[in-house]
Amino acid sequence: MKLKLAFVCSLAVALGSCNHKPSIETKATGGAAKGIFYRDKISALISNNVGKQKEANALYQKAVVAFRKERKTEKAVELLESSLRLYPTARTYFELGNAYASLKNYFDALMCYDLAEQMGFTPVSKLLYNMSCAYSLDQKPDKSLEYLEYAIEAGFVNKKQMMHDSDLTNIRNAGFSEVFRTALEGIESPGEVGWEGFLQVFSAIMLPVSIDLNSGKKMPDGKFLSYSFEQFVPEMHEREKFSRGTGNVFYAYGLVEQNNNYTALIYAEGVDEEMDGEQPLLFFLVSYDRKGTIIDKMQISGPRSLGGLCLASSMNSNLSFEVKEFENTYEKLVESSGYGDNKLISSSLKNTHNFRINDQGKFIESGPAMGSIQQGIYGKGKG
Repeated sequence: MKLKLAFVCSLAVALGSCNHKPSIETKATGGAAKGIFYRDKISALISNNVGKQKEANALYQKAVVAFRKERKTEKAVELLESSLRLYPTARTYFELGNAYASLKNYFDALMCYDLAEQMGFTPVSKLLYNMSCAYSLDQKPDKSLEYLEYAIEAGFVNKKQMMHDSDLTNIRNAGFSEVFRTALEGIESPGEVGWEGFLQVFSAIMLPVSIDLNSGKKMPDGKFLSYSFEQFVPEMHEREKFSRGTGNVFYAYGLVEQNNNYTALIYAEGVDEEMDGEQPLLFFLVSYDRKGTIIDKMQISGPRSLGGLCLASSMNSNLSFEVKEFENTYEKLVESSGYGDNKLISSSLKNTHNFRINDQGKFIESGPAMGSIQQGIYGKGKG
């Protein structure tokens, strides 16, 4: 891959001066005046407002619903800006950039994309592609083509989207074909680039590990999975499967095993953003072949359905793992009230299943695992 190192380095130092904004070739309209683009203020908020993460995330979730489902972009901008003033995150800046672009505020959109990159947004290829779209819409074809090339070289290989995206209409007759062709020539296997980008989001898990309803309550923002990885995450195509709404959020929990035959990892799905309060995450163990094709997949933690049996799991260093099924009773009906601020009355263990990952990456049910972690769903005793 021939991604220009000078470009990457320029992004890394663009906000090096605490009180100066990066040089973006367009006109400022309002976001800068609101103080959400200054590096010193961002750093101070991250350092001092850790306790406000939950409140900031709630605002972010409401903003996503307003922007993507309700089509209320102005409302979404207000919510996202409020979230950033509480606790800034990469995904919030990225989403605010998208909202600003929808309002034709391209200066603030590009500023947000820059900050999202600085804070570790992944995949960077999607961010660069959105910057190309913003420059195109802002009638800056040269910058748009430049960033489109960067996006392709960084791993954005959705040819259909690039060829038909109306945001890029302004560069269709301005060198688009040449940039498209030459950038793709530098990528030996576009599919493998996307797979490698997906894997880079996951860090190795220290085994043994237990995953229950308490897991993931403080999932690092940098582990957010973009919908550009949907070919590797089937649940991104099944948004109505569990939730009552849309726009679920996905996280990279960690890498379990990687060898010549398969890669096994765990990702999590955040449930229904329209339901108030903390919601349990759904965790999935998935194995892939060397090209990113799924070999096997299993939910290992979280509710099977709204109000249904809840799972907890433990993964051992020998790649055996245990999945327990619990029947939980809550103070209020989960189907109508959700899990947030809904007191747990009782929890009863119904079933325990033992599995192992075989040499081909398949999940094989077996007897009790040697040295398995005997731990309840809430980490209290043997369950």
